[in-house]
Amino acid sequence: MRVSHESASADHEREVDRSWESVAEEFGVFGEGGDFLISVAGEGMGSLPWAHVRRGRNLSPARHLVDYPGEPEFVTMSMDGRAVCGVTTEEYDIWIIGATLA
Repeated sequence: MRVSHESASADHEREVDRSWESVAEEFGVFGEGGDFLISVAGEGMGSLPWAHVRRGRNLSPARHLVDYPGEPEFVTMSMDGRAVCGVTTEEYDIWIIGATLA
């Protein structure tokens, strides 16, 4: 799924969050109780472990998981490692991609 990267506005962030949540749901990233794993991009972040988080009403990764305003970069994974959903920013677009293991 592609989301146009027009600005770092709150409406834009909400659109990215809704799109990410929809793709993550479709591919089965969220476990019982909304648990999932997340890894963030950015300088020095590659050495950090996956974080165990829980889906909630105020979850807004597009606003918080950015190196630069309006440019989210993160990967989410199901607790069993069988489903992933990533968000990346490339020039003027934000890409949201999901996959499952066979």
